[in-house]
Amino acid sequence: DSSINILDNNVSTDCISSETIISDNNPKIEKLLKSLSVIIEELDRLSIQTEDSNAKTVIEFCQNRLLETLFTNSCDIIDSDSLYDNNRHSVRPISIVSKDTPITEFVRAGALYKGKVLLKAIIKIR
Repeated sequence: DSSINILDNNVSTDCISSETIISDNNPKIEKLLKSLSVIIEELDRLSIQTEDSNAKTVIEFCQNRLLETLFTNSCDIIDSDSLYDNNRHSVRPISIVSKDTPITEFVRAGALYKGKVLLKAIIKIR
């Protein structure tokens, strides 16, 4: 039997499988991946707001696990560009930067899904 009983509600688990969820042909995958990207961005803001080193460590761990999930489920990594592009990168510390400014460091990788930027990479420039 592939159903489980949760608080007297019969819930089928037939529809829950990694093959169903993690598929380029699943129309919901882009929405799920975008939601993960939004959580990573929210964690970015939390990290900036806190001074607690333990909290920063936990935030970074969570972000890395979410990034792993994106990259193992059809997302391409933005982590090797040499020139700044506002559509693909976010500068830290925040500053006004002209297009094609050389990138000196990737602070956090970004993510692409089917050619669309889901998560901008955080970079440092000269």
